[in-house]
Amino acid sequence: MEEDDYSKEWERQVAYIQENKDMIRAKYGNKFIAFGGNQVVDSDEDELALAIRIRLNFKGKPIFISTLEEILNPGIDYQESSESEC
Repeated sequence: MEEDDYSKEWERQVAYIQENKDMIRAKYGNKFIAFGGNQVVDSDEDELALAIRIRLNFKGKPIFISTLEEILNPGIDYQESSESEC
């Protein structure tokens, strides 16, 4: 898949996430979610563990990993925000 195709797929998947944000928030909370094909395919509190499972189970398929808040509020540095609250 070419870079332009990934960008278009990302936009389609973000639209799906935005349309279903309430259901996704209720089910997955602040976990990292892996999504593609207009569905959440896996989730985990550990981003690395999730990425490893996705790489093993979805070879060659465009699956994206993020948190719901990062998708809904792009550009906010959540790591910096949580560190300043400590």
